[in-house]
Amino acid sequence: MKKCFSVIVMLIMTVVLLLPLAACTREEVNPGNKIDETKTQLRISNYQGGFGRVWLDNAAARFEEKYKNKSFEPGKTGVEIHITSSINDTAGSTFLSGLPNNPNHIIFTENVSYDAVLAGNYAADITDIVKEQKLTEFGEDVTIEDKLDTSLSNYFATTAGKYYALPHYEAYNGIVYDKDLFDIKGFWISASGEYTKNKSNLSKGPDNRGGTYDDGLPATFDEFFALCEYMTQKGVTPFTWAGGVPVLATHALVNLWADYEGKANYYLNYSHSGTATTLVNSMSGTGKPNASGTYDDMMPATSIDESNADLLKRQAGRYVALDFMQRLVSNEAFYTDLSFSPSETNLTAQGTYLLSRLESTKKPIAFLFDGVWWENEADESGKFEEYSVYGETRQTRKFGWLPFPKATTTQLNDANNRRTISTNCNNSLSFINGNIKDENILKCAKKFYQFIHTDSELQEFSVVTGTLKPMKYSIPLEKQSKMSEFGKEILALRANEYVDIVYTYARTDDFVNHPENYYPETIAWNTSLGYNPAVIFKAGNTTIKDIYDLLTA
Repeated sequence: MKKCFSVIVMLIMTVVLLLPLAACTREEVNPGNKIDETKTQLRISNYQGGFGRVWLDNAAARFEEKYKNKSFEPGKTGVEIHITSSINDTAGSTFLSGLPNNPNHIIFTENVSYDAVLAGNYAADITDIVKEQKLTEFGEDVTIEDKLDTSLSNYFATTAGKYYALPHYEAYNGIVYDKDLFDIKGFWISASGEYTKNKSNLSKGPDNRGGTYDDGLPATFDEFFALCEYMTQKGVTPFTWAGGVPVLATHALVNLWADYEGKANYYLNYSHSGTATTLVNSMSGTGKPNASGTYDDMMPATSIDESNADLLKRQAGRYVALDFMQRLVSNEAFYTDLSFSPSETNLTAQGTYLLSRLESTKKPIAFLFDGVWWENEADESGKFEEYSVYGETRQTRKFGWLPFPKATTTQLNDANNRRTISTNCNNSLSFINGNIKDENILKCAKKFYQFIHTDSELQEFSVVTGTLKPMKYSIPLEKQSKMSEFGKEILALRANEYVDIVYTYARTDDFVNHPENYYPETIAWNTSLGYNPAVIFKAGNTTIKDIYDLLTA
């Protein structure tokens, strides 16, 4: 695969737009950031993106309390943690290259290649606390490695079986929907196909199973766009998203591609090992899929390896997903003008969405393209507090994570109908700085690193952020009760036996050497036309076949 300089430049610009506007340090907790010389000093760097800093402030306070009588250094008792949490200098390649002189001991970051960390010797070896030592001190009879999905342990353990970092967060993009608005306006779909407020007898939804979380939601593309049309008749705008950060909508669309393909077919794009069963041999007309949600001229099942991985650009799911976006963008009544406004950032789009149902002079908006972190990001940027004057809070408002509808009834009625979610790894990492010379400080840093990966702390991360860490853990009901409706739904997705999560990492030569080729937008629809389908379709008369021809040329 070839690098594309323009894509990298645009990605850097996108990262800047995605960043929250405010940054702070732990001076809010420790005015003046004063140092208590009687305690071991532990410094932590945190990228303050969508997952914020509250979870880390809370964890630091709990660690300080737990070890207040512990001596990590001769003549000192207890630990004092100082957190640098910002959005300007805590992520990316520049941050990475500065690590040898960075005073922070523990790093939580993103847009940093793990293999670049390895190549630069920027991280300490943590194999002992990840792979060898059980978390018995914390009441657990497992190692941190035991909590990892196999695809993650295969990647992070390196070929030598050693760990130098772990994935920081589990993130993916999709469609947020306002459950309250569905209740108020009667947008649920009944078993008989009527729109209703009565949720006692709803349709089976896109999983085609009654009595599940998606009952009453549109099951196929046709049902979805019929609902959008109905919303406009009821004075509701179906969609909004950040026009200044169009990649958010693109990343969401990647999940429709993944859902169409299913876990095994979709993961081929990263593993380059297996059999592809949905490759389009040729495309005619405008490239719209046929009535069965596929294409007439398909290739036979094909064995994939690194030598022919470019064939995966023919996966039907890529183009079925484009059909969805083209249908959406072709009707201007289905989205706000701000969806294509360069001034609409991710934060302002969240505000637009949250306020739309509360402010009587505005048209309510049903759906938002964003990341799973959106609610926490909006909360830490003050949106929920700002709008509390309307009598609603993050805890009282009810939002859901809309499952993408199936292309047609053929996919809907498939006996293997499952939901597939593709994580957007963003090269998120946590690791211990490799420049620590003092063994006592290293010991303290490793203890905190273990602490942060205990079930109790993983649970607290989820309670605060409404999202998950990419590890196996459950959350007790008493802690779930503190989560918002949206957070509970994200938690339930992980536990759903019919939902597959794909972690987009692979220890292949191309992934290791060119991680930028595996960002969602670059792996999906990157051509000379750009890589954001919504923008491409909005700009002119581009067809699905045009994009297919460019990708497969």
